[in-house]
Amino acid sequence: MGTLRGHVGAVYRVTWGPDSRMLISASEDSTLKLWSLKTYKMIKELPGHRGSVFAADWAPNGATVASGGADKLLKLWRK
Repeated sequence: MGTLRGHVGAVYRVTWGPDSRMLISASEDSTLKLWSLKTYKMIKELPGHRGSVFAADWAPNGATVASGGADKLLKLWRK
């Protein structure tokens, strides 16, 4: 059991990676963060939205993440 710290705003979405080794979180602070569930540390921050990020999900193969935010944009990220 552990705590993942790093966002500076409310967290709106948390999604398990396809292999259950990682999480992605979407936040009011305009970022997505990739987290290791082995170390409970952030692997990568994905900036790019102008405003809150409300939605995030993995592609079934785990290679891509999609996100949607208050800026009315849908973004695709390669891991």
